[in-house]
Amino acid sequence: MFITSTMLLIMGLIDIFMLGILSTSYEVGVYRIALKLSLFTSFTLSAVNSIAAPKFSELYWNGDNKKLKYVTKFSSKIIFFTSFPVFIIILFYGKFLLSVFGTAFVAGYTALVILSSGQLINASCGPIGTLMNMVGKQKEFMIITVISVIINIILNYILILKFQSIGAAIATTISTIIINISTSFVVYKNFGYWVGYPSIR
Repeated sequence: MFITSTMLLIMGLIDIFMLGILSTSYEVGVYRIALKLSLFTSFTLSAVNSIAAPKFSELYWNGDNKKLKYVTKFSSKIIFFTSFPVFIIILFYGKFLLSVFGTAFVAGYTALVILSSGQLINASCGPIGTLMNMVGKQKEFMIITVISVIINIILNYILILKFQSIGAAIATTISTIIINISTSFVVYKNFGYWVGYPSIR
């Protein structure tokens, strides 16, 4: 879990770090604001994770898989319905929100939409990472996280050189999708149902 947390921390910083090396300070400034605004899309995910984590552990180790399924799916529903409206606001009023920081920051709108899309997918997949850690599947989650970070670094290097801040946004979003989809499949393999919302099953 320590390694996983470290990798997630690196994943959250590597885009800005590499953008600072491979691009200009202007691109970094615009991207930082876009990144911070995009995180509002999935802000309830962290809150739900902190509340639901001990419940996941309790239900799993007590063998109450039926209630565990209900709690995970209900948590995902809450996260989705609080995240989707924020995404819509960013989609339609993103330029205005960026202009609050200065007219120059409006240039980060495309990056903002790309990053917010990744955060919406993150929210839609629900509390899968927390679930994995709480039910003894932390090694599998660690492997997924490490691979995702490596992919993130490679994509950032390639895409920043070509597309600047938009490239960083694309790299970060692709990595976010990879870690969430991969973890969702592992959860499905172990529990037989999709945790995210809208649910396939």
